[in-house]
Amino acid sequence: MPLHELHGPDKKTKEIISSPPAFHGLLPRRQYSAYKNQFGRIGVVAGSKGFIGAALMTSQGALRAGAGLVEVFVPEEIYEIVASTAPMEAMVKPVQSYRDLLKQKTDVWALGPGLGK
Repeated sequence: MPLHELHGPDKKTKEIISSPPAFHGLLPRRQYSAYKNQFGRIGVVAGSKGFIGAALMTSQGALRAGAGLVEVFVPEEIYEIVASTAPMEAMVKPVQSYRDLLKQKTDVWALGPGLGK
């Protein structure tokens, strides 16, 4: 459906197509001397047997969005697979109990992708 049909026949809309280069000037560049902890720490609780990709995609998304430090907490049974395929900038850690995560120092959590029912 064309965009102008969403607003009714009497209204005109301007369609804008954007690409990554269009956003380059919107955010300031990071200083070369900046340290990763200056850009936020995100804890990712994701993935389970059969849903490993959820942990990988969530950690990659966090890094691409600009998180300074990404810790990925996964069940022990999938730790080796996730650790070997996760972005090298992410720190993957096995978890026996999600209660252990209450002690973690993070600025924000991404909870749930691929955890199952």
